[in-house]
Amino acid sequence: MQRIVNQFVYNHVGFDRMPNPTVPAWLEESYSQCYEDVTLIMMLNAYMLRNNITSTTISYIEIGGNHPVSTSSSYLLQRRYNANGIIVEPDPKLAKVLRTFRPMDNIIEAAVVDTDDKEIEFYVSTLNELSTANKDFIQKNNLTVEPITVKTIRVNDLLEMTTNVGSLFLSIDVEGLDIRILKDINFSLYRPHFITIEPSEHLIPGASSEIISYLKEKEYRLVAQNYVNLMFEDSRKG
Repeated sequence: MQRIVNQFVYNHVGFDRMPNPTVPAWLEESYSQCYEDVTLIMMLNAYMLRNNITSTTISYIEIGGNHPVSTSSSYLLQRRYNANGIIVEPDPKLAKVLRTFRPMDNIIEAAVVDTDDKEIEFYVSTLNELSTANKDFIQKNNLTVEPITVKTIRVNDLLEMTTNVGSLFLSIDVEGLDIRILKDINFSLYRPHFITIEPSEHLIPGASSEIISYLKEKEYRLVAQNYVNLMFEDSRKG
C-alpha cells in the first residue's frame, strides 16, 4: 500500500509558515473508528516483548461487524498477521457484504444476546449503521428503523469456537447492550487477551465506570480509552 503523508502535520507547517520537515511524517495505517486497531497491535507487541515471546497465534471475535473495512477493529490484524476470526452481524445486507469481502473470516448472521431466546426483533436503521436490538437506543438517537427478525447466539458460544487461540481479541459494539453481553461471559472458562467495548455513556450514564469496575474484578486492566471505546488487557497475561 502506498504510504500517505500526515496532512495534519503539513497543514500546521503551512499555516504557521514553518520550514518543511526533512523527515516525512506518515499516517499510520488504520481502519478502526479511533485507532483501536493500531493501539491493539502496540499492546500485543509490548506483551510479546515483556514476556520474551517471538510469535503467537492471533484471532478475533468482532461483535457488531458492520462494514468489511471501515470502522473495522479486526481488518488491520488480518492485513498485518494474516489473522482470521469471527465477525457477528445480524443485518442480512451487511452480513452478505462481509461474506463477500472478508472470505477468511467466519461471518455469523445473528444478534448476540444474554437470554435463551432463539430469535429476537432487530431494528435496522434506514439512514446509517446504527442498527440495534435496543429500543432505548432507537429513541435516544431518534432513528428511523425497519424491524426484522433475526437469529441469536450467546457470547460464550462464540468464545467456545476460539479456545485454542494464543491471543484472542474481543470487540463488543452492539449499541447500548454492550454491558449485558460483557457480563454474560464466563470468565472462568474464557479469557480473551484483549477486550474493546463501547460503553455508550450518552445512553447509559456511568457505564464506563461500571465496565471498568466489573472487569477489574475479573482481573482485566484498562489500558486505553478514547471518545468511543474502552480497551482492556488480561492482567494474568503479565
